Amino acid sequence: MQSIRVGRTVVVLGLLLLALAGCNQAGSPNGQFFGVWNAAYTDPNFGRVNSQLILQQNGSFQRQDVGLDTGALTTIYGNFQVFPDQKLLRLNIDRGEPTEFCGPLGCNPILYPKGESYTYGFTDPNTLQLHFLYCPPNQCNYTYRRQ
Repeated sequence: MQSIRVGRTVVVLGLLLLALAGCNQAGSPNGQFFGVWNAAYTDPNFGRVNSQLILQQNGSFQRQDVGLDTGALTTIYGNFQVFPDQKLLRLNIDRGEPTEFCGPLGCNPILYPKGESYTYGFTDPNTLQLHFLYCPPNQCNYTYRRQ
């Protein structure tokens, strides 16, 4: 009788571990997002931009934008959430770099937003289409390719 209980416990624990491991696999809602993504686009305010978005299995992200015309380099860090029913990707920003902007009139702190929300779609497993939620449909569209 004791060995049957132990056997059932091992089976239940094994199934639980498999279910938890599945949360980080490509079949899960977040799994298709994991990886290093690159985009190149033209921003109406900053000109040509190369962007790299890294989405990690632990839920953290890093995005680095390089202005090719301005030489500006911006990096934001935080965690991300995926809401599959709304096709929404939320980037919660914890911090950003640089922390201040210095010009001829002195230095001022850069205040990053608390987060950014994007609607998303995939044209294939390695192409992520993002649209900044607060822009008109024909603006703020970004195509990222997985490395």
